[in-house]
Amino acid sequence: MPVKHPLQESVELFDKLRVSAALTQMAKQISQLTLPQKHLPRLLLGIQQGGCGIAEQIHSQLHSWGENFFLGAIDCTFHRDDVALRLPTPRETILPIGIDDTAVVIVDDVFDTGRTLRAALDTLHEYGRPAVIRFSTLVDRCAALLPLRADITGFVIPTVEYPGRITANLNGIFWEK
Repeated sequence: MPVKHPLQESVELFDKLRVSAALTQMAKQISQLTLPQKHLPRLLLGIQQGGCGIAEQIHSQLHSWGENFFLGAIDCTFHRDDVALRLPTPRETILPIGIDDTAVVIVDDVFDTGRTLRAALDTLHEYGRPAVIRFSTLVDRCAALLPLRADITGFVIPTVEYPGRITANLNGIFWEK
């Protein structure tokens, strides 16, 4: 049952413990999904800004299991198709290794229309050609307007059932009606 968050004008759908459990499950799935590429360098890339904290938490879990993943961040601000409609706030792209012939897992907080993922893919290809690219998101809104999908999802929160904005971070998932 959704609970009204006391400090925000939003409803808490999932608390910190549920998010933590979902991130552990996502880390397991990422490990299994990239097992065929274990001989390649594996890179978790958090989409700036919301995906970075999620990627860091997943990376920490993978590292604790002895899994070898590099951790980076990608900023796709100037590849967004709506960049002219908003005031862009670019952030840093951090690639600890070259991405040619790597197994890349792009991580984001909320997958909605697919436009951010498309922009991240365009940005990524400016840096090289990975062997394989996967996508993991904490929340899938089931509202993609592009032929894209998440390989790994923590929660499915359909836009049809929960119209409005969903915010997700390590402290919980919140719905703003």
